[in-house]
Amino acid sequence: PAASSGPVTVTAGGQTSDGYNFIVLPPNPQPGGVVGDLPAGQGARDIALTPDGTRAYVTNPPLNTISALDLTTASVITSITVGLKPQSVAILASPPRAYVANTNSNSVSVVDIDPASADYHRVINTIPVGEAPVDVVVSPAGPKVFVVNNASHDISVIDANAGNATFDQVTGSVNTGSGGVAVNISADGTTLEWKEHQINL
Repeated sequence: PAASSGPVTVTAGGQTSDGYNFIVLPPNPQPGGVVGDLPAGQGARDIALTPDGTRAYVTNPPLNTISALDLTTASVITSITVGLKPQSVAILASPPRAYVANTNSNSVSVVDIDPASADYHRVINTIPVGEAPVDVVVSPAGPKVFVVNNASHDISVIDANAGNATFDQVTGSVNTGSGGVAVNISADGTTLEWKEHQINL
């Protein structure tokens, strides 16, 4: 059957994530071409899209900011000051938040990205993590946020479940044995991948 727009959930370990709304676009008759340019800040490094595909968030390490972009109008919504040298950004669908890894602050900035919120596009929390965080990813299982810390050789685990008393707190860490530069979550949300290592959650 043809793909259709709507919410998609992930079930892992008996837990089902909140629905991620996806929009299926009509086929491009000439794929592979550049359809346009979007402005971002100086030295843009990482990008994350909202589940509905209407906005993007881009890290600008030299400026200590992230840029919020409107993808429907190809314009900048605003620039948000976060921590020092923000390297990576990841999106949590519910509650709508952006988690930003700040390498030179040893922290993760939490940005409210809910357009209906009074704190829309404001930093609402700063979470201390390990030394020199360089990458961040959100797992729908939990949900949880994983941050790879290059200098302290570990991965910080942040509780991203708004119903928990430990919401937006580091609840554990995983020793990586050496400096890491990237972290990823398997499609089913059960495996944390770091470089050539796999850690079963």
